[in-house]
Amino acid sequence: MVHARVEARYGATLAEALDDLALSRETVELEMTRSAMLERLTRRLASAPDEEQILREGLDAVFALTGAQLAAVTCASSDGSEWTTLAASACATEEARWQKLQEKMAAAAESLGLHPDWEKETSFRIVDVARDGRGRIGDQGLQSFIAVPIVGDGQILGLTCAASLQTDAFSKQDIQALATLASSQYVALQNVRRRRTLEDLNLQVIACFGAVLGARDHYSYGHSEDDARYAVALAEEMGLSPEQVRNIQIGALLHDIGKIGVPDEILNKIGRLAEEEFEEVKEHPALGASIVAGIEQLHSVVPIIRHHHERFDGSGYPDGLAGEDIPLEARVLAVADTFGAMTDDRAYHQALTLEQVIAELEACAGSQLDPQAVRAFLRLLRRKGDQLLSQRERARKETSLRRA
Repeated sequence: MVHARVEARYGATLAEALDDLALSRETVELEMTRSAMLERLTRRLASAPDEEQILREGLDAVFALTGAQLAAVTCASSDGSEWTTLAASACATEEARWQKLQEKMAAAAESLGLHPDWEKETSFRIVDVARDGRGRIGDQGLQSFIAVPIVGDGQILGLTCAASLQTDAFSKQDIQALATLASSQYVALQNVRRRRTLEDLNLQVIACFGAVLGARDHYSYGHSEDDARYAVALAEEMGLSPEQVRNIQIGALLHDIGKIGVPDEILNKIGRLAEEEFEEVKEHPALGASIVAGIEQLHSVVPIIRHHHERFDGSGYPDGLAGEDIPLEARVLAVADTFGAMTDDRAYHQALTLEQVIAELEACAGSQLDPQAVRAFLRLLRRKGDQLLSQRERARKETSLRRA
C-alpha cells in the first residue's frame, strides 16, 4: 500500500516535470522562431525606401509575432503635426464587422499616440480593456490591447499596437517582441528621414548650379526648376519608379548646365540665332554631360543631360539617336522642356495658350517627341494643365523675391 502511494506520488511528480519540460521546450522554440523572424525583419526594414513601407512591414510583423486579431502602426510626421496610421485585421474577408474594427483599431492607436502617459510609460499592456480607461480604447469594442512606442533618444516617432477580441490575450513575451520590433522601426524611420534630408540638401546644391547659369542667362533663371516640375509630374503619370523620377528631377535641374560654355553674346541674343551661333548652342548637352560626369553620385543622370535634345525620328543632337535608343528619362525631359518653351514668352514668340500647346504636342508626337510620353503628358494637361502653370507663376514670384 505504502509502495503504491510512493510510486503514484513520484510518478505524478515525474509526469508534471515532463510536462513542464515540454512546455519550456515549446517556449524556447517559440522565442527562437521570434528571434529569427525579427532578425529577418530588421534586415528588410534597413532597406525600406520610405516610411509607408516601414509601417506595412511592421503591421505584418505584429500578426506573426503575437497572433493578434487586429494590428495598427502609427507614425508622427517629422514635425509632429500629423499622424499616419495603418490598421489591419487577421481576418482575410472584407466583411463590414472587421472593416469597422480596423477603423476602431486605428482610432485607438492614434488616441494613444497623443496620450500624456508616454512620458513615464514604456508600454501599455491592457488585459481587460473594459476596466481600463486609457486612450479611449474601451470605446472601440476591443478586449485586449498592447501598445509599444517607436522611441529612441527620448523621441517618440509612433506606436506599434496589437489587439484581440478576447481578454488577457497577450503575454509579457508579446510585449518584448513588439519592443524589439519597435526598436528596429525607429532606426529604419530615422534612416529614411536622414536620407530624405540629405537628398533635399543635394537638390538645393544642384539648384545652385542652375542659379549660376541663371546669373548669365535671364531666360535660364527658373527655367530648369519649371522643367523639373513638369518632368516629375509626367514621370509619375507614366508610373515610373521612384529612382527614375528622382533622376529625372535632377537631370531636369542640370540639363542646361552646359550652356555655361556658350558665349554671353549668343546666350543673351535678342531674336533668332544665326546658323553658326546655333551650332555653338547645340554643344551644350555634350558639355553639360561631361561636367556632370565628373561627379560620381550623378552618373545616372549623365545620359539624361546628354540626350534631352535628341528627337524621336533621329534628327536631334548630339548623337542622332532615335526611338527607344534614346533613354526613356531623356524622352520624358524632352516633352517637359518643349512644354516649358511653348508656354514661355520669348524674344521671337509669345507664350502659347494651353489649347495651342496641346495641338502642338500632338503634332510633334512621333517626330520630335516620344508618342507614349506625349500621350501621358496630354492626359496630365487635360486634367491639371492650369494647375501646372499656376504653380509655375507662384514659384517664379518666390524666386524673384529671393533674388531681390
